[in-house]
Amino acid sequence: MYLCRRIWTGEEFVSGIVVDNATGKIIKVGLDGYDDTADVVELPGCMVMPGIADRHTHWLFELVGGSQSLARTTVFHDDAARDFRILLKLRLASQQSGTVIFTDWSDAAIPLAQVREIVRTESRKRLGREVLVLNRSWHNAVASDALLARVMPSISAMIQPYRLQGTCRNNIIDEDLLIQLIARLELNKDVLRVALRNRQQLMLSRGITRCFDKMILGFPLLEMLYELSMSGDLVIPTDGAIQPWMMMEGAQPRQYGPNLRVRWLKYFADGAFGNRKARMCTQQGLTYSDGSEGILMLPDTAQMQRDINRWREMGGDGACVHAIGPGAVMATHQAFTQILDGGLGAGFTLGFEHFEACPITEVHHVAELQRRGVRIEVCSQPGFNDDLASYADRLPPAVLAMVNRYADFDLLGLHWSFGTDGPITGDRTFAAFAQAVSRLDGEAIRVERMLQAAIDRVLTVGAPFTAISIDRDVLADPSGLADTQVLETWIGGRKVWQREGSASES
Repeated sequence: MYLCRRIWTGEEFVSGIVVDNATGKIIKVGLDGYDDTADVVELPGCMVMPGIADRHTHWLFELVGGSQSLARTTVFHDDAARDFRILLKLRLASQQSGTVIFTDWSDAAIPLAQVREIVRTESRKRLGREVLVLNRSWHNAVASDALLARVMPSISAMIQPYRLQGTCRNNIIDEDLLIQLIARLELNKDVLRVALRNRQQLMLSRGITRCFDKMILGFPLLEMLYELSMSGDLVIPTDGAIQPWMMMEGAQPRQYGPNLRVRWLKYFADGAFGNRKARMCTQQGLTYSDGSEGILMLPDTAQMQRDINRWREMGGDGACVHAIGPGAVMATHQAFTQILDGGLGAGFTLGFEHFEACPITEVHHVAELQRRGVRIEVCSQPGFNDDLASYADRLPPAVLAMVNRYADFDLLGLHWSFGTDGPITGDRTFAAFAQAVSRLDGEAIRVERMLQAAIDRVLTVGAPFTAISIDRDVLADPSGLADTQVLETWIGGRKVWQREGSASES
Protein backbone atom coordinates (compact mmCIF):
# COMPACT_ATOMS: atom_id res chain seq x y z
CA MET A 1 0.00 0.00 0.00
CA TYR A 2 1.46 3.34 -1.09
CA LEU A 3 0.51 6.43 0.88
CA CYS A 4 0.90 10.14 0.22
CA ARG A 5 -1.25 13.06 1.30
CA ARG A 6 -1.82 14.04 -2.35
CA ILE A 7 -1.87 11.24 -4.96
CA TRP A 8 -3.24 12.56 -8.25
CA THR A 9 -4.45 9.63 -10.32
CA GLY A 10 -4.79 11.75 -13.45
CA GLU A 11 -8.47 12.29 -12.66
CA GLU A 12 -8.77 12.82 -8.92
CA PHE A 13 -6.84 13.09 -5.65
CA VAL A 14 -6.66 10.15 -3.21
CA SER A 15 -4.48 9.48 -0.20
CA GLY A 16 -3.51 5.88 -0.94
CA ILE A 17 -3.18 3.20 -3.63
CA VAL A 18 -2.96 -0.55 -3.06
CA VAL A 19 -0.67 -2.49 -5.41
CA ASP A 20 -0.24 -6.24 -5.93
CA ASN A 21 3.43 -6.90 -5.21
CA ALA A 22 3.52 -9.89 -7.54
CA THR A 23 2.21 -8.12 -10.66
CA GLY A 24 2.91 -4.45 -9.88
CA LYS A 25 -0.70 -3.65 -10.80
CA ILE A 26 -3.13 -1.50 -8.87
CA ILE A 27 -5.87 -3.43 -7.03
CA LYS A 28 -7.48 -0.52 -5.17
CA VAL A 29 -7.52 3.27 -5.53
CA GLY A 30 -8.28 5.10 -2.27
CA LEU A 31 -8.37 3.63 1.22
CA ASP A 32 -12.11 3.57 1.96
CA GLY A 33 -12.99 0.21 3.49
CA TYR A 34 -9.39 -1.05 3.38
CA ASP A 35 -8.00 -2.13 6.76
CA ASP A 36 -4.87 -4.14 5.93
CA THR A 37 -1.88 -2.01 6.99
CA ALA A 38 0.83 -4.50 5.99
CA ASP A 39 3.61 -3.37 3.65
CA VAL A 40 2.81 0.31 3.91
CA VAL A 41 5.14 2.60 1.92
CA GLU A 42 5.13 6.32 2.62
CA LEU A 43 6.09 8.04 -0.62
CA PRO A 44 8.22 11.17 -0.34
CA GLY A 45 7.37 14.62 -1.68
CA CYS A 46 4.31 16.82 -1.81
CA MET A 47 2.52 15.04 -4.65
CA VAL A 48 2.44 11.70 -6.48
CA MET A 49 1.22 11.53 -10.07
CA PRO A 50 1.30 9.10 -13.02
CA GLY A 51 4.59 8.78 -14.90
CA ILE A 52 5.15 10.84 -18.03
CA ALA A 53 5.04 9.39 -21.53
CA ASP A 54 7.25 11.14 -24.08
CA ARG A 55 5.36 10.45 -27.29
CA HIS A 56 7.96 11.93 -29.63
CA THR A 57 11.58 11.54 -28.70
CA HIS A 58 14.84 10.57 -30.37
CA TRP A 59 16.65 9.33 -27.31
CA LEU A 60 18.01 6.23 -29.07
CA PHE A 61 19.98 8.52 -31.40
CA GLU A 62 22.10 9.32 -28.35
CA LEU A 63 23.05 5.66 -28.14
CA VAL A 64 24.24 5.03 -31.67
CA GLY A 65 27.65 3.40 -31.46
CA GLY A 66 28.42 4.99 -28.10
CA SER A 67 28.89 8.28 -29.92
CA GLN A 68 30.76 11.23 -28.42
CA SER A 69 29.17 14.67 -28.56
CA LEU A 70 31.28 17.41 -30.08
CA ALA A 71 28.99 20.04 -28.55
CA ARG A 72 30.26 19.05 -25.12
CA THR A 73 33.90 18.43 -26.00
CA THR A 74 34.89 20.92 -28.68
CA VAL A 75 35.21 24.58 -27.81
CA PHE A 76 34.07 26.92 -30.58
CA HIS A 77 37.31 28.78 -31.27
CA ASP A 78 40.06 29.09 -33.87
CA ASP A 79 41.61 25.78 -32.83
CA ALA A 80 38.38 23.79 -32.90
CA ALA A 81 39.55 21.78 -35.94
CA ARG A 82 42.83 20.96 -34.20
CA ASP A 83 40.92 19.84 -31.10
CA PHE A 84 38.67 17.63 -33.20
CA ARG A 85 41.70 15.99 -34.86
CA ILE A 86 43.13 15.22 -31.41
CA LEU A 87 39.80 13.79 -30.22
CA LEU A 88 39.52 11.62 -33.31
CA LYS A 89 43.05 10.26 -32.86
CA LEU A 90 42.30 9.41 -29.24
CA ARG A 91 39.05 7.64 -30.12
CA LEU A 92 40.68 5.66 -32.92
CA ALA A 93 43.41 4.57 -30.52
CA SER A 94 41.06 3.63 -27.68
CA GLN A 95 38.31 2.05 -29.80
CA GLN A 96 40.11 -0.73 -31.62
CA SER A 97 37.22 -1.84 -33.85
CA GLY A 98 33.85 -0.75 -35.16
CA THR A 99 32.74 2.67 -36.35
CA VAL A 100 33.95 5.74 -34.46
CA ILE A 101 31.04 8.18 -34.24
CA PHE A 102 30.80 11.83 -33.25
CA THR A 103 27.53 13.77 -32.95
CA ASP A 104 26.52 17.43 -32.56
CA TRP A 105 29.05 18.71 -35.06
CA SER A 106 28.28 22.22 -36.30
CA ASP A 107 29.96 23.75 -39.34
CA ALA A 108 29.80 27.08 -37.50
CA ALA A 109 32.47 25.62 -35.20
CA ILE A 110 34.40 23.42 -37.64
CA PRO A 111 34.00 24.09 -41.38
CA LEU A 112 32.78 21.18 -43.46
CA ALA A 113 35.93 21.07 -45.61
CA GLN A 114 38.14 20.73 -42.53
CA VAL A 115 36.02 17.97 -41.02
CA ARG A 116 36.14 16.06 -44.31
CA GLU A 117 39.92 16.42 -44.59
CA ILE A 118 40.50 15.31 -40.97
CA VAL A 119 38.19 12.29 -41.27
CA ARG A 120 39.70 11.11 -44.55
CA THR A 121 43.31 11.63 -43.46
CA GLU A 122 43.11 10.08 -39.99
CA SER A 123 41.03 7.07 -41.07
CA ARG A 124 43.45 6.30 -43.91
CA LYS A 125 46.42 6.47 -41.53
CA ARG A 126 44.79 3.67 -39.57
CA LEU A 127 44.29 1.28 -42.45
CA GLY A 128 40.87 2.49 -43.46
CA ARG A 129 39.04 2.74 -40.15
CA GLU A 130 35.34 3.63 -40.25
CA VAL A 131 34.44 7.13 -39.01
CA LEU A 132 31.13 9.04 -39.01
CA VAL A 133 30.65 12.67 -37.91
CA LEU A 134 26.98 13.63 -37.63
CA ASN A 135 25.61 17.14 -37.99
CA ARG A 136 23.64 18.16 -34.91
CA SER A 137 20.46 18.28 -37.01
CA TRP A 138 21.01 14.69 -38.24
CA HIS A 139 20.36 15.87 -41.81
CA ASN A 140 23.89 15.21 -43.05
CA ALA A 141 27.21 13.74 -41.99
CA VAL A 142 30.84 13.23 -43.02
CA ALA A 143 31.81 9.58 -43.49
CA SER A 144 35.17 7.95 -44.08
CA ASP A 145 36.00 6.15 -47.33
CA ALA A 146 35.99 2.76 -45.61
CA LEU A 147 32.53 3.23 -44.14
CA LEU A 148 31.05 4.37 -47.45
CA ALA A 149 32.70 1.50 -49.30
CA ARG A 150 31.06 -1.00 -46.95
CA VAL A 151 27.52 0.37 -46.84
CA MET A 152 26.89 2.33 -50.04
CA PRO A 153 26.38 -0.69 -52.33
CA SER A 154 23.48 -1.94 -50.21
CA ILE A 155 22.09 1.59 -49.78
CA SER A 156 22.21 2.23 -53.53
CA ALA A 157 20.18 -0.92 -54.10
CA MET A 158 17.43 0.50 -51.88
CA ILE A 159 16.93 3.79 -53.75
CA GLN A 160 14.32 2.07 -55.90
CA PRO A 161 11.42 1.45 -55.71
CA TYR A 162 10.98 3.99 -52.90
CA ARG A 163 12.94 6.70 -54.71
CA LEU A 164 14.85 7.67 -51.62
CA GLN A 165 16.22 11.19 -51.65
CA GLY A 166 19.68 12.35 -50.69
CA THR A 167 23.19 12.49 -52.05
CA CYS A 168 26.61 11.05 -51.30
CA ARG A 169 29.43 13.19 -52.66
CA ASN A 170 32.98 13.81 -51.46
CA ASN A 171 32.38 11.89 -48.23
CA ILE A 172 29.22 13.90 -47.39
CA ILE A 173 26.03 11.87 -47.10
CA ASP A 174 22.61 13.36 -46.38
CA GLU A 175 18.87 12.86 -45.89
CA ASP A 176 17.43 9.38 -46.49
CA LEU A 177 20.79 7.91 -47.46
CA LEU A 178 22.22 8.96 -44.10
CA ILE A 179 19.32 7.36 -42.23
CA GLN A 180 19.99 4.10 -44.07
CA LEU A 181 23.68 4.31 -43.24
CA ILE A 182 22.88 4.71 -39.54
CA ALA A 183 20.56 1.69 -39.74
CA ARG A 184 23.45 -0.43 -41.05
CA LEU A 185 26.09 0.48 -38.49
CA GLU A 186 27.99 -2.22 -36.64
CA LEU A 187 27.47 -1.48 -32.97
CA ASN A 188 29.36 -2.30 -29.78
CA LYS A 189 27.00 -3.90 -27.27
CA ASP A 190 29.05 -3.04 -24.17
CA VAL A 191 29.30 0.62 -25.18
CA LEU A 192 25.59 0.67 -26.01
CA ARG A 193 24.72 -0.80 -22.61
CA VAL A 194 26.57 1.98 -20.77
CA ALA A 195 25.04 4.68 -22.98
CA LEU A 196 21.58 3.16 -22.55
CA ARG A 197 21.85 3.10 -18.76
CA ASN A 198 23.14 6.67 -18.58
CA ARG A 199 20.42 8.02 -20.85
CA GLN A 200 17.70 6.17 -18.97
CA GLN A 201 18.90 7.54 -15.64
CA LEU A 202 18.57 11.06 -17.03
CA MET A 203 15.07 10.40 -18.37
CA LEU A 204 13.87 8.68 -15.20
CA SER A 205 15.11 11.65 -13.19
CA ARG A 206 12.81 13.81 -15.34
CA GLY A 207 9.80 11.57 -14.73
CA ILE A 208 9.77 9.85 -18.15
CA THR A 209 8.37 6.33 -17.74
CA ARG A 210 7.51 5.48 -21.37
CA CYS A 211 8.99 6.46 -24.74
CA PHE A 212 7.52 6.57 -28.19
CA ASP A 213 10.80 6.73 -30.08
CA LYS A 214 9.69 6.74 -33.70
CA MET A 215 13.22 6.67 -35.04
CA ILE A 216 14.44 4.40 -37.80
CA LEU A 217 15.81 1.28 -36.22
CA GLY A 218 18.25 -0.76 -38.27
CA PHE A 219 18.73 -4.48 -37.72
CA PRO A 220 22.01 -4.22 -35.76
CA LEU A 221 20.44 -1.84 -33.25
CA LEU A 222 17.19 -3.81 -33.10
CA GLU A 223 18.92 -7.08 -32.31
CA MET A 224 21.18 -5.44 -29.74
CA LEU A 225 18.26 -3.69 -28.04
CA TYR A 226 16.48 -7.05 -27.97
CA GLU A 227 19.38 -8.54 -26.03
CA LEU A 228 19.51 -5.57 -23.67
CA SER A 229 15.75 -5.70 -23.13
CA MET A 230 15.93 -9.42 -22.33
CA SER A 231 18.78 -8.81 -19.88
CA GLY A 232 16.90 -6.07 -18.04
CA ASP A 233 19.12 -3.18 -19.16
CA LEU A 234 16.26 -1.55 -21.10
CA VAL A 235 14.04 -0.33 -18.25
CA ILE A 236 11.81 2.26 -19.93
CA PRO A 237 9.07 0.68 -22.11
CA THR A 238 9.67 1.94 -25.65
CA ASP A 239 7.68 1.89 -28.89
CA GLY A 240 9.84 2.08 -32.01
CA ALA A 241 9.36 2.55 -35.76
CA ILE A 242 10.82 1.62 -39.11
CA GLN A 243 10.63 3.22 -42.54
CA PRO A 244 8.89 1.47 -45.45
CA TRP A 245 12.12 0.41 -47.12
CA MET A 246 12.97 -1.72 -44.08
CA MET A 247 10.00 -3.96 -44.82
CA MET A 248 11.80 -4.88 -48.04
CA GLU A 249 14.71 -6.09 -45.94
CA GLY A 250 12.46 -8.22 -43.74
CA ALA A 251 11.76 -5.91 -40.81
CA GLN A 252 8.38 -6.48 -39.21
CA PRO A 253 6.33 -5.43 -36.19
CA ARG A 254 7.31 -7.50 -33.19
CA GLN A 255 8.18 -7.43 -29.51
CA TYR A 256 11.94 -7.11 -29.04
CA GLY A 257 12.11 -8.26 -25.45
CA PRO A 258 9.82 -7.14 -22.63
CA ASN A 259 10.34 -3.38 -23.07
CA LEU A 260 10.80 -2.73 -26.79
CA ARG A 261 7.99 -3.01 -29.31
CA VAL A 262 8.22 -2.02 -32.98
CA ARG A 263 4.73 -1.06 -34.09
CA TRP A 264 5.02 2.12 -36.19
CA LEU A 265 5.65 2.75 -39.87
CA LYS A 266 7.23 6.18 -40.33
CA TYR A 267 7.27 8.79 -43.10
CA PHE A 268 8.76 12.27 -43.31
CA ALA A 269 7.58 15.71 -44.39
CA ASP A 270 10.43 17.46 -42.72
CA GLY A 271 11.95 20.93 -42.53
CA ALA A 272 8.86 22.97 -43.35
CA PHE A 273 9.00 25.17 -40.28
CA GLY A 274 11.44 27.84 -41.41
CA ASN A 275 13.08 28.45 -44.74
CA ARG A 276 13.85 24.89 -45.84
CA LYS A 277 11.82 22.86 -48.26
CA ALA A 278 9.86 19.94 -46.89
CA ARG A 279 9.25 16.67 -48.62
CA MET A 280 7.97 13.17 -48.19
CA CYS A 281 10.69 10.62 -48.70
CA THR A 282 8.51 8.42 -50.93
CA GLN A 283 7.38 11.05 -53.41
CA GLN A 284 8.72 12.80 -56.50
CA GLY A 285 7.15 15.55 -58.55
CA LEU A 286 3.99 16.74 -56.80
CA THR A 287 4.24 20.10 -55.07
CA TYR A 288 2.18 22.18 -52.71
CA SER A 289 2.65 25.72 -51.40
CA ASP A 290 0.92 27.21 -48.37
CA GLY A 291 2.03 30.75 -49.25
CA SER A 292 4.62 31.06 -46.51
CA GLU A 293 7.10 28.24 -46.80
CA GLY A 294 7.79 27.81 -50.48
CA ILE A 295 7.39 24.40 -52.07
CA LEU A 296 6.35 21.30 -50.17
CA MET A 297 6.37 17.83 -51.68
CA LEU A 298 3.20 15.86 -51.04
CA PRO A 299 3.23 12.17 -50.10
CA ASP A 300 2.50 9.55 -52.68
CA THR A 301 -0.69 8.51 -50.94
CA ALA A 302 -1.25 5.47 -53.15
CA GLN A 303 2.16 4.10 -52.14
CA MET A 304 1.50 4.99 -48.50
CA GLN A 305 -1.80 3.11 -48.67
CA ARG A 306 -0.03 0.02 -50.05
CA ASP A 307 2.69 0.26 -47.38
CA ILE A 308 0.18 0.69 -44.57
CA ASN A 309 -1.99 -2.19 -45.76
CA ARG A 310 1.06 -4.47 -45.85
CA TRP A 311 2.19 -3.24 -42.42
CA ARG A 312 -1.28 -3.87 -40.98
CA GLU A 313 -1.36 -7.37 -42.47
CA MET A 314 1.98 -8.05 -40.79
CA GLY A 315 0.56 -7.02 -37.41
CA GLY A 316 1.60 -3.36 -37.18
CA ASP A 317 -0.98 -1.01 -35.75
CA GLY A 318 0.33 2.52 -36.42
CA ALA A 319 1.77 4.81 -39.08
CA CYS A 320 3.12 8.30 -38.36
CA VAL A 321 4.50 11.26 -40.27
CA HIS A 322 7.23 13.55 -39.02
CA ALA A 323 5.60 16.73 -40.34
CA ILE A 324 6.90 20.14 -39.24
CA GLY A 325 5.09 23.34 -40.09
CA PRO A 326 1.70 24.37 -41.53
CA GLY A 327 2.36 23.09 -45.04
CA ALA A 328 3.66 19.73 -43.84
CA VAL A 329 0.72 19.29 -41.47
CA MET A 330 -1.74 20.14 -44.25
CA ALA A 331 -0.04 17.74 -46.66
CA THR A 332 -0.06 14.98 -44.05
CA HIS A 333 -3.69 15.64 -43.25
CA GLN A 334 -4.59 15.42 -46.94
CA ALA A 335 -2.74 12.11 -47.25
CA PHE A 336 -4.38 10.70 -44.13
CA THR A 337 -7.83 11.76 -45.34
CA GLN A 338 -7.31 9.95 -48.64
CA ILE A 339 -6.01 6.86 -46.86
CA LEU A 340 -9.01 6.84 -44.52
CA ASP A 341 -11.33 7.27 -47.48
CA GLY A 342 -9.53 4.29 -49.04
CA GLY A 343 -10.86 2.05 -46.30
CA LEU A 344 -8.23 1.85 -43.55
CA GLY A 345 -9.57 -0.68 -41.06
CA ALA A 346 -10.30 -0.30 -37.36
CA GLY A 347 -7.56 -0.79 -34.80
CA PHE A 348 -4.95 1.22 -36.71
CA THR A 349 -3.55 4.58 -35.57
CA LEU A 350 -2.40 7.43 -37.80
CA GLY A 351 -0.09 9.90 -36.07
CA PHE A 352 1.18 13.47 -36.51
CA GLU A 353 4.58 13.75 -34.80
CA HIS A 354 4.46 17.56 -34.89
CA PHE A 355 1.35 19.67 -34.47
CA GLU A 356 3.12 22.84 -33.34
CA ALA A 357 2.25 25.10 -36.27
CA CYS A 358 -1.12 24.06 -37.57
CA PRO A 359 -3.89 26.00 -39.34
CA ILE A 360 -7.03 26.12 -37.21
CA THR A 361 -9.00 24.42 -39.98
CA GLU A 362 -6.77 21.34 -39.60
CA VAL A 363 -7.22 21.35 -35.82
CA HIS A 364 -10.97 21.44 -36.29
CA HIS A 365 -11.00 18.64 -38.85
CA VAL A 366 -8.70 16.32 -36.89
CA ALA A 367 -10.74 16.90 -33.72
CA GLU A 368 -13.89 16.01 -35.65
CA LEU A 369 -12.30 12.77 -36.91
CA GLN A 370 -11.31 11.89 -33.34
CA ARG A 371 -14.88 12.46 -32.18
CA ARG A 372 -16.04 10.04 -34.88
CA GLY A 373 -13.77 7.37 -33.41
CA VAL A 374 -10.94 7.60 -35.94
CA ARG A 375 -7.64 6.81 -34.23
CA ILE A 376 -5.54 9.87 -35.02
CA GLU A 377 -2.74 10.67 -32.60
CA VAL A 378 -1.56 14.27 -32.33
CA CYS A 379 1.70 15.16 -30.63
CA SER A 380 2.92 18.65 -29.70
CA GLN A 381 5.99 20.09 -27.98
CA PRO A 382 5.16 22.66 -25.29
CA GLY A 383 8.84 23.52 -25.00
CA PHE A 384 8.86 24.61 -28.63
CA ASN A 385 7.43 27.96 -27.53
CA ASP A 386 10.83 28.78 -26.07
CA ASP A 387 12.44 28.63 -29.53
CA LEU A 388 10.15 31.01 -31.39
CA ALA A 389 12.48 34.00 -31.23
CA SER A 390 14.88 32.20 -33.55
CA TYR A 391 12.15 32.06 -36.23
CA ALA A 392 10.82 35.61 -35.93
CA ASP A 393 13.09 36.91 -38.69
CA ARG A 394 12.03 34.17 -41.12
CA LEU A 395 8.34 33.54 -40.57
CA PRO A 396 5.39 35.88 -41.01
CA PRO A 397 3.31 36.69 -37.91
CA ALA A 398 0.43 34.60 -39.25
CA VAL A 399 2.55 31.44 -39.09
CA LEU A 400 4.01 32.24 -35.68
CA ALA A 401 0.47 32.78 -34.40
CA MET A 402 -0.37 29.14 -35.25
CA VAL A 403 2.18 27.69 -32.84
CA ASN A 404 0.74 25.53 -30.05
CA ARG A 405 -2.71 27.09 -29.83
CA TYR A 406 -3.63 25.09 -26.75
CA ALA A 407 -6.70 27.15 -25.85
CA ASP A 408 -8.06 26.40 -29.32
CA PHE A 409 -7.12 22.73 -28.93
CA ASP A 410 -9.30 22.57 -25.82
CA LEU A 411 -12.09 24.66 -27.32
CA LEU A 412 -12.34 22.34 -30.33
CA GLY A 413 -11.96 19.18 -28.23
CA LEU A 414 -8.67 18.01 -29.78
CA HIS A 415 -6.99 15.12 -27.96
CA TRP A 416 -3.23 15.65 -28.05
CA SER A 417 -0.16 14.26 -26.34
CA PHE A 418 3.13 15.63 -25.04
CA GLY A 419 6.50 15.09 -26.72
CA THR A 420 9.96 16.59 -26.31
CA ASP A 421 11.48 15.82 -29.73
CA GLY A 422 14.48 15.10 -27.47
CA PRO A 423 17.33 14.87 -26.99
CA ILE A 424 17.44 17.91 -29.28
CA THR A 425 14.95 20.03 -27.35
CA GLY A 426 13.88 18.32 -24.20
CA ASP A 427 15.33 17.10 -20.96
CA ARG A 428 13.55 19.40 -18.47
CA THR A 429 10.02 18.14 -18.91
CA PHE A 430 8.39 20.34 -16.26
CA ALA A 431 10.06 23.43 -17.72
CA ALA A 432 8.37 22.55 -21.02
CA PHE A 433 5.02 22.28 -19.21
CA ALA A 434 5.59 25.73 -17.70
CA GLN A 435 6.06 27.15 -21.21
CA ALA A 436 2.52 26.08 -22.07
CA VAL A 437 0.95 27.14 -18.78
CA SER A 438 2.48 30.63 -18.54
CA ARG A 439 1.74 31.97 -22.04
CA LEU A 440 0.41 35.52 -22.28
CA ASP A 441 -1.15 35.38 -25.76
CA GLY A 442 -4.46 33.84 -24.77
CA GLU A 443 -3.31 30.32 -25.66
CA ALA A 444 -2.18 29.21 -22.19
CA ILE A 445 -3.33 25.82 -20.95
CA ARG A 446 -4.45 24.82 -17.45
CA VAL A 447 -1.86 22.84 -15.46
CA GLU A 448 -4.22 19.89 -15.01
CA ARG A 449 -4.93 19.71 -18.74
CA MET A 450 -1.21 19.93 -19.54
CA LEU A 451 -0.41 17.06 -17.20
CA GLN A 452 -3.26 14.97 -18.62
CA ALA A 453 -1.70 15.36 -22.07
CA ALA A 454 1.63 14.16 -20.70
CA ILE A 455 0.91 11.24 -18.37
CA ASP A 456 1.46 7.64 -19.40
CA ARG A 457 -1.92 6.44 -18.14
CA VAL A 458 -4.37 7.10 -15.32
CA LEU A 459 -3.66 5.30 -12.04
CA THR A 460 -6.71 3.07 -11.91
CA VAL A 461 -7.56 -0.49 -10.92
CA GLY A 462 -5.84 -2.98 -13.23
CA ALA A 463 -3.23 -0.48 -14.44
CA PRO A 464 0.44 -0.87 -13.54
CA PHE A 465 1.66 1.34 -10.71
CA THR A 466 3.80 3.61 -12.90
CA ALA A 467 4.18 6.87 -11.05
CA ILE A 468 6.50 9.64 -9.89
CA SER A 469 6.72 11.57 -6.64
CA ILE A 470 7.59 15.27 -6.97
CA ASP A 471 8.75 17.94 -4.55
CA ARG A 472 5.75 20.28 -4.87
CA ASP A 473 2.02 20.24 -5.45
CA VAL A 474 1.93 21.79 -8.92
CA LEU A 475 -1.85 21.60 -9.17
CA ALA A 476 -2.35 23.62 -5.99
CA ASP A 477 0.39 26.14 -6.87
CA PRO A 478 1.77 26.09 -10.45
CA SER A 479 4.13 29.04 -9.89
CA GLY A 480 7.14 26.78 -9.40
CA LEU A 481 6.22 24.31 -12.16
CA ALA A 482 9.40 24.88 -14.20
CA ASP A 483 11.64 24.02 -11.24
CA THR A 484 9.79 20.86 -10.16
CA GLN A 485 12.09 18.03 -9.10
CA VAL A 486 11.28 14.34 -9.36
CA LEU A 487 12.12 12.47 -6.13
CA GLU A 488 11.27 8.89 -7.10
CA THR A 489 10.20 7.06 -10.26
CA TRP A 490 8.26 3.78 -10.29
CA ILE A 491 7.51 1.56 -13.32
CA GLY A 492 5.15 -1.38 -12.97
CA GLY A 493 5.32 -1.38 -9.17
CA ARG A 494 9.13 -1.31 -9.11
CA LYS A 495 11.17 1.69 -7.99
CA VAL A 496 13.63 2.35 -10.83
CA TRP A 497 15.10 5.71 -9.78
CA GLN A 498 15.54 7.73 -6.61
CA ARG A 499 17.02 11.19 -6.07
CA GLU A 500 19.93 11.22 -3.64
CA GLY A 501 18.72 12.03 -0.14
CA SER A 502 15.16 10.99 -0.87
CA ALA A 503 13.71 7.60 -0.04
CA SER A 504 10.34 5.98 0.56
CA GLU A 505 9.62 4.94 4.14
CA SER A 506 8.30 1.44 4.80
